[in-house]
Amino acid sequence: MSTLSAYKRVLTDRVFRRYFLGESMSSFGDAMSEVTVVIFAMQLAHGGTKPIAIALASAAYLVPGILTGMLAGRSLARLRSRTLLLIDSTWRGGALGVAAVLAMSDRLNLAAYLVLLGLASLTRPLAGSGSRAMTRELVERDMLFPANTLLANVIQGASMVGPALAGLLISLTDAGFVLGLDALSFLLFAALLLTLPAAPSELHQAEAEEKQRRGIGWLREYPAVLSVFVLAGIFLLLYGPFVVGLPLIAQERAGGWSAESVLGVLWSAFGIGAILGNLFVGARRSLAHGQYAALIAAAWGAVTVVVAVPAHLAVAWAAMLIGGLVYAPYTAILSTVMQQHLPESRLKEASAYYVALTSSCGPLGTLLGGALIASVSAVGGLAADGALLVVAGLAMAWLLRSTRTSPPHPAEALEQQT
Repeated sequence: MSTLSAYKRVLTDRVFRRYFLGESMSSFGDAMSEVTVVIFAMQLAHGGTKPIAIALASAAYLVPGILTGMLAGRSLARLRSRTLLLIDSTWRGGALGVAAVLAMSDRLNLAAYLVLLGLASLTRPLAGSGSRAMTRELVERDMLFPANTLLANVIQGASMVGPALAGLLISLTDAGFVLGLDALSFLLFAALLLTLPAAPSELHQAEAEEKQRRGIGWLREYPAVLSVFVLAGIFLLLYGPFVVGLPLIAQERAGGWSAESVLGVLWSAFGIGAILGNLFVGARRSLAHGQYAALIAAAWGAVTVVVAVPAHLAVAWAAMLIGGLVYAPYTAILSTVMQQHLPESRLKEASAYYVALTSSCGPLGTLLGGALIASVSAVGGLAADGALLVVAGLAMAWLLRSTRTSPPHPAEALEQQT
């Protein structure tokens, strides 16, 4: 089956189409908010406090969600996937909407803005939990990987277009108006969710597991899922230096161009590669294994080394394009592994923990990457980091080879029977 045929089969389901439309709108709102949140913080700050305002706004829109994911992950298992998504989209849309209304009426100060961002961030883990569970409810088991790559393509497209669109709209209107559009995207998603039928939830299973092991120790019972958690954490920690180093590389090789333009071109190459990559492999369900995700991490390490090599800008552009092609199925692989190996209640809980993990390791990796590059150089730091990621990825792929043929966990087998 070709990728387009697989996508067509997934989208023939009327309920999934509506859910997909809502996720698409929400993804664009998320992508636009990456720029809007920061720019509006700059506008509310005074004088030399702008860097502090940016840092505080970024933290306010991130940290509360990490805490929610860690502390409330188990409780999420008791809620239906549609309920989780409804709570998140309504809550975030409401909090950002209040901020937008106050901004457009010139009654919003920085302190109130930070409070509203913190409130909006609280329900982020619910979105991750609900999204994976909802996809598994709506899609046949053998079509999970195509469905996940389709959703990943939308997120990738939104990350390419959303920030640029937000910047353009802010220049034409104001940040408060664009913040209102971000809020509207979440509220429209909530409206679409209300039209979806509520799937039956495995409440009996959640009640049984309530008597079992608490905390995150139960992940050891699912080695395939635990492995993707470890891999994701390592990958994000070692990805940090790339986030810091690429803008410096762009500045060094800009020539007659601006560093911003060169950086945009490089990331556009990655985005194009990622979209094409998902079109090539979207129907290859055999890729849904942690070993392939580890090999992707190793390949990204090789791309990092090539980008670091002093050469013509075209070399870095080609490396980013190839990097996008290789990286394309990574998030779909991780999501599919979790969906295939975990029962519903555990899937929601694990997804909340996963959001907390990625939200923590990403900024920590960037911080460590800044320290590394500051101590050496952008070229040296990226080369060393890329080589380390190659070794780590290959080592993880070797360790994960045994899980390729591992039988399903008893809870998963029971779920398939019911």
